[in-house]
This record gives sequence, C-alpha cells and structure tokens, in this order.
Amino acid sequence: MNGMQRRRRRSAGLSADGIVRCAREIPLAMAERGETGTVVAVGGNPGMRRYMTGLGFTPGSELSVIDRTPGDVIVRIRGSRIALDAAMAADMLIRTV
Repeated sequence: MNGMQRRRRRSAGLSADGIVRCAREIPLAMAERGETGTVVAVGGNPGMRRYMTGLGFTPGSELSVIDRTPGDVIVRIRGSRIALDAAMAADMLIRTV
C-alpha cells in the first residue's frame, strides 16, 4: 500500500488494520463501559459547569468510562476516578472513537 492509499484509508475512518473507526459525539450518560473519549462540552447551569470544570471536565480532556451502574457513570479523567449521577453525565458531551 502506498502513501496515497494510506491517507485515503485514514480519511475514510479506516485504521491501519482495516477496522472502521468513526468518531461520534454523544452524552456521557450514553457511553458504554470501557469506552474512551474527549470532552467536547459541559452543559448545565453555570454553577454546575464551574463545579465540573474544577473536577477536570474541560473541553479537550480525555476520559474513559470505568464502570456503569443504573443511574451512575464512573469515569477516569486526569488521573482521578469520579462518579457522576445520570443528570450530570447527561449534561456532558463527549467525542468517542
């Protein structure tokens, strides 16, 4: 495979091993266990946004979903494990790959 073919495959969302990987933006509340992503936006009221920003949920921060329980999401972000309730997770938009 030449360089042009590799560039076309990457721009089409194909990895080097031929697996299709599509970035998608979803609320954190919809992310599955083991999924990783990047924070795109933090919603909610101004006080909640300040609180979440203080915990490290800023646009561009990488996170991974460690576990899910009915109504809660446990994530790892910036070296910390943080549990969020469903309302807080629903107000956060992430980009997954």
